[in-house]
Amino acid sequence: MTNGNGTGAWHKLVVPAVPLKLELFRDNGRVELDFNLVLDYAAASRFEARTGKPILSDIWVNPTMTNIGILFWAAACRRHPELDSAEGFEIVTSCVDPISAPVIYRALSETLNVYLGPEARARLANPQPPAGTTEATAPATGASSGRLLAMTSESAATSSAN
Repeated sequence: MTNGNGTGAWHKLVVPAVPLKLELFRDNGRVELDFNLVLDYAAASRFEARTGKPILSDIWVNPTMTNIGILFWAAACRRHPELDSAEGFEIVTSCVDPISAPVIYRALSETLNVYLGPEARARLANPQPPAGTTEATAPATGASSGRLLAMTSESAATSSAN
């Protein structure tokens, strides 16, 4: 089988993981957890199946604890397959609280930027109307996508600066 360019076998796209170290304080003391988060097609599918929302929606502009928890679990499953279960979902989402949610959100934003890559981020920030249409008749998807990118880029910059 060739990949269309005649250069050999198809290769699975491997999206790099973004590390996340969580320090949680529970009744039984301090707990440190290490995660490697990956947003890819499988994570997007898990998120969309649980929420009915597309991964590139207003969840990045108006994050909720529920969306952060579900996306956190979905992004953790690629590198932590033992969490890909109902029990794993409960374990991961139990890590989301008002203190950890902003830290998790920043890591998820960075993960989104890794997943999309620079070309896709540029296309989302500056959408072009489909050929044969005018701006007036083109679908209005750019406004929310532009806000998404501004939000995630700021979050990633803040996260990498810390």
